[in-house]
Amino acid sequence: MSGDGRITLEERLREGPLPPDEAVRVVWALCDRFEKGKQETLGDVAPNRVTLFGRQVEAVVPDALPVLGFSAPERTGSAPTPRSDVFAMGALLARAILGRQFDGGPLPASAAHLQAVVERCLQPDPAKRFANLSELKRALVRLDKTLMSGPKLVAEQAFTRTSLGPWTLEAVLGQGSMGTVYRAKHQALGRLAAIKVLRPEQYQNPELVQRFFQEARTVNQINHEHIVEISDFVQEPGPRGPSVVYCVMEFLHGRTLGDLMEAGPVPLARGLGAVEQVADALAAAHRVGVVHRDVKPDNIMLIERGGNRDYVKVLDFGVAKLTDTDGKAMVSTTEGAIIGTPICMSPEQAQGEEVDARSDVWAVGVILYRLLTGHFPFDAPTFVNIAVQIITKPYAPLPSRTPAGEAIPERLARLVESCLQKRRDLRPPTMDVVRDELRAVLKGDEPKRSSKAPLLAAGVVAVALVGGGIWRVTKVPDEQPPVVLPTPDVPALPPLALVEVDAGVLPEDAGLLVEDEPADAGAVVVDAPVVDAGAGTSVRVTPKVKPVTLTPEMVNKVFTRARPAITACLEKGAATIPPSGQVSIGLTIPPDGVPRGVKVTLPASSPAVEACVTKKVMQLRFPVNTGPAREGAYPFKYNLK
Repeated sequence: MSGDGRITLEERLREGPLPPDEAVRVVWALCDRFEKGKQETLGDVAPNRVTLFGRQVEAVVPDALPVLGFSAPERTGSAPTPRSDVFAMGALLARAILGRQFDGGPLPASAAHLQAVVERCLQPDPAKRFANLSELKRALVRLDKTLMSGPKLVAEQAFTRTSLGPWTLEAVLGQGSMGTVYRAKHQALGRLAAIKVLRPEQYQNPELVQRFFQEARTVNQINHEHIVEISDFVQEPGPRGPSVVYCVMEFLHGRTLGDLMEAGPVPLARGLGAVEQVADALAAAHRVGVVHRDVKPDNIMLIERGGNRDYVKVLDFGVAKLTDTDGKAMVSTTEGAIIGTPICMSPEQAQGEEVDARSDVWAVGVILYRLLTGHFPFDAPTFVNIAVQIITKPYAPLPSRTPAGEAIPERLARLVESCLQKRRDLRPPTMDVVRDELRAVLKGDEPKRSSKAPLLAAGVVAVALVGGGIWRVTKVPDEQPPVVLPTPDVPALPPLALVEVDAGVLPEDAGLLVEDEPADAGAVVVDAPVVDAGAGTSVRVTPKVKPVTLTPEMVNKVFTRARPAITACLEKGAATIPPSGQVSIGLTIPPDGVPRGVKVTLPASSPAVEACVTKKVMQLRFPVNTGPAREGAYPFKYNLK
């Protein structure tokens, strides 16, 4: 958000979906601006190109080029048309209502009256859509179930108060999409406080008021020294609901961890000390069933207290979620809503799935990665691009040293890597584990090789490649050094050519689409040898399988078995892609058979479909092979029902 209160629609949607009437108002205003501009076509408009100021659409910046997720199927390689404009507006309306891309399913009950309009806008056949934006605008005006009626837009209610109860408002400290924070002084006691005032135009939205109150209740429930204190929550009554809604917080004088990192490399001990306090605060929150969901450097305030210049206060529990002891949500949010800041958002959060404490674990991993490298693991100009990276792309490996030249301890590197596992069950199971690991790193402790690493929820097995076979260490005597086995040179082979085959009866050894353990199709189990570990100690190692030579036929078997799952992804996005066509699936198949570098290219933009197909391909397991890694592109032909 800019300092004058302007905010993009994309930023607003990070707080959650818009109420249906507000979503209609935004789209109606865009159509109205188009009419007044007397343009022939508008072009694609994404949420990051729409600027809001209170209840008004301040600006819209269309793009003549196709915009991912908001382009009509016929827009590929062609100029916009009035009917492609309608498609873009329909996609924008659905995104605003759902908080995610429309997949053809039903809209929420509160927006059921908009279902026919959205479906008509998103028809693959242009002739079946509204003829132009003016026609769409008239259709929206006729929807009496919304709280807007054409040009009779409710004007923004400007907040002009200089005092609230016993508090005098002295200065603006910051602004966000939910409200403005003021420095305030108690008129009788002279005590300073920070008062967050909900944006006036949001008072009539009970869900937002509930979320605002939730922050105050959440923070008081945790009661932790490293979480900002909130002392009061007030709703002043008015003739048509609350006249003002605000909460009173402790006044903090300091700077954020984000500001500190932007100023230059942060010494390792200083940065880890701050993150350890964050982890301790979040661990306390998780113990009472609270998931923050928006942990980021800008929500971590560093103040001076008790001689500690980096005393941490975690801010902004405004999008937190409370759960009871069974994990059931106590404070509900719209299903599928994408809430939080994308730069630190977990893969499950970016997909609008249910989140738990391990989403905060991911965010702490992102912050640690930023401290150790000077940049975030995933970054892009738009929300959609960041989300796709988080869901599908690997991050660059950690370097051996920080930007300031400090060596990164091995234990710390393992912690960051485990926090940034895309599968949440592979991350540290609790924030207590993360905090304890950070404390151990700060003390300079390194775990014994024989001890069980506490970082992953699933067991970790050491693996090495010997003589063309994959070997797993199954038993190492206590207090003995690890077995280090050499890796032989493997001659380079030409890239693997992948070709499309028709589905048919497949042998049982074909690769499977699985969620958990790999299926080593075609691999052969061999006997277990004894390896000299040095110092007169012999260690028995159990080979997992003997790799096979990977062939196009093996690859095709795996893909053919995966056809139903991939087709299901395409059918969910039938409104945004042509009914028939070809999907290009690029990937690398390494010796372990687990796909890497998956790239999905669709005949028309659809981030939701791309993410779904990518996820399914990443779950494929190819035969363990002799390598090297093979690259190829699989042409997946489809014909939807």
